[in-house]
Amino acid sequence: MPLRYKIPAVLFLGGMTFIGFHSCSTYLYELIYGMQTFQPVIQFSKGYISVGGLGLSCFSFFMLILFAEKVSPKMLFFSVQVAFYGLLIALISPYLMMFWVDHFVEENHYIYCEAISDHEGKYWTTVYTKTTDICQIETAKMKNKG
Repeated sequence: MPLRYKIPAVLFLGGMTFIGFHSCSTYLYELIYGMQTFQPVIQFSKGYISVGGLGLSCFSFFMLILFAEKVSPKMLFFSVQVAFYGLLIALISPYLMMFWVDHFVEENHYIYCEAISDHEGKYWTTVYTKTTDICQIETAKMKNKG
């Protein structure tokens, strides 16, 4: 691959890998911390979970392009498998996490706050609160922002 194509591809895929891993890990930390400390508001977003798997796929292609001249057929096959499994993780992991979060919410008597939950498109966000009063307060905050 010529250098003039390789540099933008490496920068793009490296950036996408960083964004994917960083946003997914940050979101998972905030979600788990909120659940462990029983925060009054718990927000579950399928999109942030999916980005982690996409980051894995981008990392696989990043490594392929970075070391394109030195890749053996076995490494190529392995990299394609990692990319495939990254996409599979991106598609399946949000649903697995959803079951875990739903179980936690139900077990700890959180309330679904429909007013500020977003269910438009494929990657929706669900918000749970401890009480209906907290839901109303959060709804008012969202209306004042927008």
